[in-house]
Amino acid sequence: MEPTSIINTLFWTVLGAYIAGSLLPLLAIRNYRLGLIASLVPCVFASILQIIMAGFGIIYHVSKLPLGLHLDWFSAIYVIIVGLAGLATSIYGLEYMDIYRGLGGSWLYGILFTGFTASMTFIPLTRNLAVLVFLWEIMTITSALLISWEYVEDSVEKASKQYMYAMLLLSSIPIILGACLAWFAAGTLNMSALSMTPWNSSPLLQASILLLYLGFTAKMGLFPLHFWLPDAHPAAPSNVSGLLSGVMIKMGVYGVVAVVCNALHAPTWIYYLMLGQAIMSIFWGSVKALGETDAKRLLAYSSVSQIGYIATPVALAMIMGIHSAVGELLLVAGTFYLFAHSLFKTLLFLTSGSLLYLKGTRSLNDLAGTARASTLLVVAILIGGISLAGLPPLLGFISKIIAYGSMLATHSPATIIGVVAVLALSPLSIMYSFKYMAYPLMNGYEKPEKHIGPLMKIGLLVPVAALVILCFYPFILRIFPIAPDPLMISIPTYTYYLPLIVSTALLVALLIGIGDSGKAAAEEGVWTTGYRVPLYRHRIRPEHLYREITSGLEPMTRFFHEVYECIVWWIPGKIGSSGLAIHVAGWFGKLNKWFEDKLVSCSEKIQSLGEYRVDEAIGSLFLSLYRAVRSIVRIVVVSPIALLSIALFFLAIIIIVFMIIAGVAP
Repeated sequence: MEPTSIINTLFWTVLGAYIAGSLLPLLAIRNYRLGLIASLVPCVFASILQIIMAGFGIIYHVSKLPLGLHLDWFSAIYVIIVGLAGLATSIYGLEYMDIYRGLGGSWLYGILFTGFTASMTFIPLTRNLAVLVFLWEIMTITSALLISWEYVEDSVEKASKQYMYAMLLLSSIPIILGACLAWFAAGTLNMSALSMTPWNSSPLLQASILLLYLGFTAKMGLFPLHFWLPDAHPAAPSNVSGLLSGVMIKMGVYGVVAVVCNALHAPTWIYYLMLGQAIMSIFWGSVKALGETDAKRLLAYSSVSQIGYIATPVALAMIMGIHSAVGELLLVAGTFYLFAHSLFKTLLFLTSGSLLYLKGTRSLNDLAGTARASTLLVVAILIGGISLAGLPPLLGFISKIIAYGSMLATHSPATIIGVVAVLALSPLSIMYSFKYMAYPLMNGYEKPEKHIGPLMKIGLLVPVAALVILCFYPFILRIFPIAPDPLMISIPTYTYYLPLIVSTALLVALLIGIGDSGKAAAEEGVWTTGYRVPLYRHRIRPEHLYREITSGLEPMTRFFHEVYECIVWWIPGKIGSSGLAIHVAGWFGKLNKWFEDKLVSCSEKIQSLGEYRVDEAIGSLFLSLYRAVRSIVRIVVVSPIALLSIALFFLAIIIIVFMIIAGVAP
C-alpha cells in the first residue's frame, strides 16, 4: 500500500476508536468497572495508532489527511505527544480511577476523558480557525468537568470555579471574539488565506490578534495568567493532571505559533512580550515551587516554570522569523523541549497519583519513603525528577542542551538575554526537583496497605521507556537520518556520546551497589535523652528546605498574592453583589429551576411507565439514556458559569454552521 493510503486508514481508525470511546460507555452506565473499560480501552488503541500515523507522516512527508486536515512536522509532534500521554494515562486510569468508585459515573468520566483527548489530537491538524474554536471549546469544557470530578471536596470546588472563570473570561471569550473579528476583517477563517492579509490592514484584525494571543497564553499558563493552574492541576484526578500539564497547556503554544504568528503575522512586539512573560514564568513558578509541601501543587508550579523554558526559544524563533534558518532552529529546539517536558511531566503526575493511591495524601511530610513500596515507582520518580532538573543523561538534559545551543547560535541581543535568564534560573529547577524526589525515596517508612497494580505500573512504564530510549535521539539520528530537514538540527557533537558515557557510569555504579547490598550495615540509635522518639522527627521536613529563599522573597510573593486575591475574588465578589449581577443571577436561577422542573416531571412520567409491562430491553435502554441525559443536565445547571460555558460551546457551533452556509469556511 501507498504511505498515503496507510495514513488515511490509520486516521479513520483513530477517529473510529475515539467515537467508540464516546458511545460505548452509555451501554455500561450501571457498571463502574465496565464503564471505564468501554471508554479507556478505545483510547489506548487510538493513542497507539495516532503515534504510528504521525510517525509515518514525518517519515514519508505526507501532509494531507481526510476531512480537510493537514499534517506537518510541527502538528505531527503534537499528535505524538497526545498519543504518548493518552496511552500512559488511559492504561493508568483503568486501575487508578477505582479510588473514585464512591462518586460513580465512570461512564461520564470516560466520555469526558475521550472527548478531552480527541479534541487535543485534532486541534493541531486543522487549518481552519472556526474548526479550531469548536475543538478548543470541547477541550475547555471537558477539562473543566474533569477538574471538578471530585466535587465533594471544597478545594476542588474552588479550583473548578476558578478554572471556569479564568477559561471563560481569558480564553474562550477572547478566542471566539478573535475568530469573529478575523472573519469580519479578512472574510475567511482559512489559516492559509488569512496569512495573505497584512496584520495592519484593519483595526479589527489587530484586535483579533490581541484577543487570540490573550486566549492562547491564558491556556499556556504564562505569567501573570497562570493563577488558575496551581489549583486546577492538583484538583483533577492524577491521570487527568498528567494530560493537563503534559499536553493541554502546550496547545496554547501551538495556537500562538500556528495562528497568531504563522496565520496572522502578528507584530514583533507581541513576541517580545511573550519572551518577557516566559522569563517571569520561569522565575515565579520556580520560587513558588520551592515553598510547596503539597506534591501535586509543587509539580503544578513547576509547570508554570517549565512552560517558560518552552516559550523562551519559541518566542525568540518568532522574533527571528519562524521561516528563516535561525528561526526554524529555535522553533525545533523549543518543540523538542516541549516534547521532553510532556513525557516527564506526565510521568511525574502519575507518580504523584501513585503516592496518593498508596498513602491517601499529597503532603510530602507524610510521604517519607512511600515510593520504596514499589521498585518501578522509585525508578519512575528518579527518571522523572532527573529529567525535570535537566540533568544528564536523560531527555530533559538533551532538550535543554539543544535549546541553549540554538539560542547561543543566533548571536542576537534578544537571544543573549533569553539564554542568560534561563541559565541563571536553571538551578532553581534542580532544587524543586530534588525536593519532590527526596522525601518519597528516603529510608524509613511504614509499608502502605495498598499496592500498585499491573495497569498502573504499565502506565508508569510508558513514559519511563520513552524518556530512556529517546535520550539517544541525537545518536539515533546520526545513524538513521529518517527525520525531515526541520528536525535534523545542528546538535553539539558531545551530545551524541554523553548519554552513552553517563549511562555506562550509572550502570557500573548500580552493579557496585547491588554487589555491596549484602554487607551488614550498623545502625546507631539517635540520642533522645531517654525518650523513644521516632527517627522521622529528627529529619529536616519539606517546609524547612530553601527557607532562606522563600522568606527573602516573601514580601514580593505576598504582594502578588494580594493583587491576585483582589482581581480574582474581591472584584468579582463586589460585582456579584451589585444589583445588575443579582438580576442576572436570578434569571439564571429561574432558567436552572425550569430545567430542574422539566427533569422532575419527565422523571415522574418515566417512573410511572414502570407500572406497565413494557418490553424490558427497550424500557431499560430508555431509562439508561434518560439517566445519562439527566446527569449531564444536572452538571450543566450547577452554576451560571457552567451554563455560560455550555452556551459558548453552542455559540462556537452556531458560528461554524453560519460560516459554512455563508460559504466562508471550506
